[in-house]
Amino acid sequence: MFLTLPAFQGLSPSPYADTISFKLKKIDVLIGTDEEVVEDMMVTVYYTGWLYDKSFPGNKGNKFDSSPDRN
Repeated sequence: MFLTLPAFQGLSPSPYADTISFKLKKIDVLIGTDEEVVEDMMVTVYYTGWLYDKSFPGNKGNKFDSSPDRN
């Protein structure tokens, strides 16, 4: 599963914050066969942040963050 979040999250509030909305995009790239995650269940999430660039395959431009790279 991939989760995509806006690169602006976590920055100082903007005077335009009330007019900007972001959506979380979830893409299941491989459906597992293990137990389904439910509310209050502990999970480990790995993520990679890519800059959007429509000239690259999958619209993934430069990588700016990756949790596996830090472990």
